[in-house]
Order: sequence, then C-alpha cells, then structure tokens
Amino acid sequence: AAVREALEEAAVVLDPASLVWFSHWTPPPVSIKRYATWFFAAAAPDRGVAEVTIDGGEIHEHGWARPADALDRRNALEIELAPPTWITLEQLARFATVDEALAGFAAAEPERFATRFALVDDGAVALYHGDAAYDDDEPDPAKPGGRHRLWMLSSGWRYERDDWS
Repeated sequence: AAVREALEEAAVVLDPASLVWFSHWTPPPVSIKRYATWFFAAAAPDRGVAEVTIDGGEIHEHGWARPADALDRRNALEIELAPPTWITLEQLARFATVDEALAGFAAAEPERFATRFALVDDGAVALYHGDAAYDDDEPDPAKPGGRHRLWMLSSGWRYERDDWS
C-alpha cells in the first residue's frame, strides 16, 4: 500500500524492500473519520524523472521541501499539516541526511501514536504516550510531569517531547 501511495500521490517509484516502517498512528475515538496509518521512510529516486499530477481530488498543489521549511510554512499559515505529518517532519528534521534518517528509523522500534486531545485557551494540545496528562479521563495540559505533546495554537504549532536529546 505504501509503494502504491508513493506512486499515486508523488509519482515516486519505490522498491518495497527499501521501506523502513517507523510509526503507526490512530486518531482519537471522537474523530469523525478514524483510520490506522503506518508511516514508512525510503530514499526517493531522482524526483526529476516523474511529474506529480495535480488531480483536484487528493492533490491540489505540490512542492518538495525540507522538513524544517515545511514546519515554518505551516506556522506562517502558508500550508496545512495534520498532526501526524507535523510530528513526522519534526522527526525527519533531526537528521542531517536521508541515510541518517533511514538508519535512525531502522535502529528503533516503530513508534505507536494514539492521539488524545485537550482544549486550551489558544487552541488544542494533542497528547501522546509518555505525557503526564495522556491517561487522564479529562486530560489537563497543566498537569506536572513528562511531556509528549503537540501544541496546536493560533500563534503556531510546537512539538514538546522529554525523551528527545
């Protein structure tokens, strides 16, 4: 499915053996649409070989960007990103090269994310395993303790995670 989606959505042909599974996402039970999504990484071949087709359905625009640039563009309100995409870009931005990212992902167990939300005055906070408020019936982002969350505020988004060095 990942190889098919890369071809359909980005006109990138990948070898299934090159894929490195690094995360799994499940939205909260209150979501209108629930889906389980597996995220994979692979080195892309020369992207000048194929052209992405703007289909007006799933793809309205496209562009290639470095992870940090995409994060900046989202906070400048130039593009929209879903929370899993934001956190994936944060993960990718920690690596200097594609080879480093693939090696880093391959060396670790794939991470599972099951999202919980809490509302705050300026927006929302997505909470993930390891966050002090994650397991609470009514999560309170002010609760002291460990942090693993995405702040989605009108002033910008920010990922906070204690276990990253």
